[in-house]
Order: sequence, then structure tokens, then C-alpha cells
Amino acid sequence: MRWSRCDIKVISLIANCLANQEAKEAGAYEAILVRDGIALEGTHTSFFSVRDGIVRTAPLSNLILPGITREIVIDASLRAGIDVREEAVSLEDARTADELFITGTTTEVVPIVKLDGSDVGDGKPGPVTTRIQELYRTAAGI
Repeated sequence: MRWSRCDIKVISLIANCLANQEAKEAGAYEAILVRDGIALEGTHTSFFSVRDGIVRTAPLSNLILPGITREIVIDASLRAGIDVREEAVSLEDARTADELFITGTTTEVVPIVKLDGSDVGDGKPGPVTTRIQELYRTAAGI
């Protein structure tokens, strides 16, 4: 549904708006946009996965919008000694991740506790995500 220059913030984000509306109608907070089996980002957020304490997020490319909150989270996490890798996260990997979270200017850091109706991890915000929420708030002066 989206074009191949997702890295450009333009006023025509109709595909994102439609996906977000579809998520809301399904009772979800956000839709995760997937291309060729890779979970890239949310409709207005950046997407992260945690497995074995390692945080992963899609690398910067023309397929994602480079978020400021994403950048702050990555920098603060690395400074705190959290292993962050910018690499592809398949939808299948996301479905079995220990933790998932999204970041955004208006959302800050939000744990994902359900994905497609199934619990992520134990269905509660995980310790890495909780730590990253704290790191973000400190870095942003909140």
C-alpha cells in the first residue's frame, strides 16, 4: 500500500492513515507496517523488538521514516550498555520476541503487549522496554 520512499515525510501519508484507521477499527493501538515479511515501522511510530536482551530495529533506509525519538532511544540505550542492532526484524521474529515496543514524538516509548491478538512475552511490559522508557525520559528531560 505504501510507496518506496517512506523516508520522506510528506503531507500525503494516506496509506499510513488507512492502516492506522484499520488498526483502530480492530481495537489495536497501532498497525505495524510489513514489507516482504519484514516488520519495518508503525503508521506513525518506529518499531523495536527485544530478544535475549538485544534490541533490534529496522536499519535506516528509504523504507522507514527516520524518527527523532528512535534516534534518542538508540543513543541513550547504547550509552547505557544495551545492545542495539539496526537489522531487519521479520514478522515471524516479532511474533516470538521477548518484548516489542514502539517510539514516537507523541507516544514516547510504548510497550507492545499483544501482537495480532497474541501475548508478547508474558503479556506485560518487559524489563528492557521499561529501562528504555526511563532512559528516554531522562534523555528528553521529561
